[in-house]
Amino acid sequence: MLFGTQIKTENGVTQIIEGPRHSDMEGWRARLMAAFGTTSETVARVEVERIAKALRQRDGTIDPAELDAVIAIVSGQQPKNELEAMAIAQMAVTHALTMRSFGNLNRSSSIQQQDSNALTVARLTKAFASQIAATGVTMLATMLDAIRLSANPMGRSKAFALKSSGSHNERSGK
Repeated sequence: MLFGTQIKTENGVTQIIEGPRHSDMEGWRARLMAAFGTTSETVARVEVERIAKALRQRDGTIDPAELDAVIAIVSGQQPKNELEAMAIAQMAVTHALTMRSFGNLNRSSSIQQQDSNALTVARLTKAFASQIAATGVTMLATMLDAIRLSANPMGRSKAFALKSSGSHNERSGK
């Protein structure tokens, strides 16, 4: 694990235990602060706590691997400052929640659950696409547009019909 986040739950209270699973506490702190584009231990700690709260399961538990994955995604983007780190963290959390919601949708046992979970997936997917677009990552936004188009059979068939119609008119000379 990149950061080796440890989580302890007692009496319904979840606590994130700061520090590595080894003896280099200063190196771990420096790496965590760099992950969030900051020189402030407080900012790094608070952002980890915010991410953990966002990823908290219904039963109150937090998966340390999921938390570490989001931190690793933020770190991997090498944010230049706290604001960039917050935007990246928000996208990573949105993605994690979207994937969790896809799982919930897959496990839905009633029409009402399916509708609710499908709506959540749609909203989170739209939010993620908006976040990507806002960061200027045009390649991913283009890919998301292609996915959205392929997921909409009406849009796909209309586009195909227009393209086919245009080609036919060109061939027939009209």
